[in-house]
Amino acid sequence: MQQAERRRAKRNRLFMFLGSFVVVALVCTAVYVIVTSGKGNDQAKGGPPQFKQFAHSKSVITASRPKNVTEWAGITLGKGSGDRPTVGAVNEGKPTVTVYYDYLCHVCNDLESQVGGDLVKKAAAGEITLAYQPVSVVGDVFSKKAMQADYYVASKVPEKYVEFHKKFFSDISSSAIKNRKVPPVGDIVKLAKKVGLSSAQADELEKTLSGDAYGQLAEQANQQFQNDKLTGTPAVIVNGNRQLVNWPNGVLQKVLSDLPKESAPGATGTPAQ
Repeated sequence: MQQAERRRAKRNRLFMFLGSFVVVALVCTAVYVIVTSGKGNDQAKGGPPQFKQFAHSKSVITASRPKNVTEWAGITLGKGSGDRPTVGAVNEGKPTVTVYYDYLCHVCNDLESQVGGDLVKKAAAGEITLAYQPVSVVGDVFSKKAMQADYYVASKVPEKYVEFHKKFFSDISSSAIKNRKVPPVGDIVKLAKKVGLSSAQADELEKTLSGDAYGQLAEQANQQFQNDKLTGTPAVIVNGNRQLVNWPNGVLQKVLSDLPKESAPGATGTPAQ
């Protein structure tokens, strides 16, 4: 009897230890993903850029798409005025550059700070079609809300979208990565006001996020990302070829300068009207 009790007590202590270990591991994993997401993807040092041909798998995106969002749930930027590209435009016959990103991915933040401005200028000048593909690889609610915010601003206030995208990385993402803390969803609405959305538009954005108006589209975009065998962010597709490594430190700029004059068919998709 006493031996049975001792064995039962020993088992209970073991279960409690394992349970505590799992909880701690989950918490540590969440922090680790925010800090290290993207490592091992497109950032190896040394050597020439490496590419692998990319093609979408069968589309799983059936949700209604707002204006300026493509059938792959991307947002295209084409020729505009000065340094301001036109959201929802495609520069026909020109090379395409597609960037998959998660706003909580610190390597995506690095990519944006290093080449984001150059990509936007090339799109505005009509030299490339730039396609932004927001996804959620961190798996946090915030990333999925951020995807929906991208859809909203690109479709409802397209003239503010490029600044919204840039400031999201510089203001919200940088702080989250530095502090290793997921920001509140309310920060997205605050940022929208900061870049010039009206009070009415900011209120509508808040309702969009709280009601998950584009939640199904975001979920399907994430599923498409996985089906296309893309496993990490940032993922950079240059004229139909995925750049596997060595995009930082000026290498991607060199790739862009050497681009051919024509595009790869079907590389970006068609924005909804």
